[in-house]
Amino acid sequence: MLDLAIIGLSPQHPRSFSQLINEENPNGEGLNGVARISMLWDRDRAAAEEFVAEHGLETVLDDPTAAIGKADGVLVLEDPGDTHLELARPYLEAGVPTFVDKPFALGIEHAKEMVRLAQAHDTPLMSSSALRYAREVIDFKAKEKELVGEARVAVATGPNELVYYGIHAAELFYTVMGPGIAWVRNEYTDEYDIVHVRYTDGRAVTMQIIRSARYGFLLNVYGTEGCAEIAVRDANFFYAEQMRNVVRMIQTRENPIPHEEMLEVIGMLVAAEQSGETGEQVDLSSVL
Repeated sequence: MLDLAIIGLSPQHPRSFSQLINEENPNGEGLNGVARISMLWDRDRAAAEEFVAEHGLETVLDDPTAAIGKADGVLVLEDPGDTHLELARPYLEAGVPTFVDKPFALGIEHAKEMVRLAQAHDTPLMSSSALRYAREVIDFKAKEKELVGEARVAVATGPNELVYYGIHAAELFYTVMGPGIAWVRNEYTDEYDIVHVRYTDGRAVTMQIIRSARYGFLLNVYGTEGCAEIAVRDANFFYAEQMRNVVRMIQTRENPIPHEEMLEVIGMLVAAEQSGETGEQVDLSSVL
């Protein structure tokens, strides 16, 4: 059985991931018996001890590098993302398969450095929003040609702020539309970001991040043969499917997501943030 460690707590995901990996999952193929999260480090020792006791883990680690030589893989989960490089670096250098929670980083240079380290040390590295693995997206992709033909335009909508939470809406459309973004332009207000995304082949996406909106994600796709609406509702499935991919990465030491795509998604969000400050178009090449 794979032995895993959580490095850094955040409000929600450590709880969800621990339950999915350590307990039976009634919504699909469970991970219980394949992998187990057994150890945890957090800056707040008391919070770490409380979490370990609540979720049946075994060990509170004394420092953030203490899982090296003990864990088969690590999950770097600390919010909001500005410490991900700091916490992931020792594991990437040691060859320990590493999952970095969303967003991969808050700035592109940290994201690039994690990819560089992973490639230099031949270490599996994965980061994504769980919405990449939404059941509704998987179902759409299986019937995409029948439903819409060639997807040409999409509109993705989600709540909260642009980078830390907008990653969900971004990865939702990116999983359908794929790589190849040329530029972005953000119409920023205190209430929302309306981000226009243009692909090198002319395809277009509008991403609407509405700060006051309630939780929920919607993607409308328009193609040469029709249109489709993808409303993401099954959170249990997308978290479980994401964790299955993490465990598979650790087992096989193969990256489930190309590093170039991980960088393009976070680069697009960083470019959109820059555009929101100036109102000007930002070429993705100037960020990546």
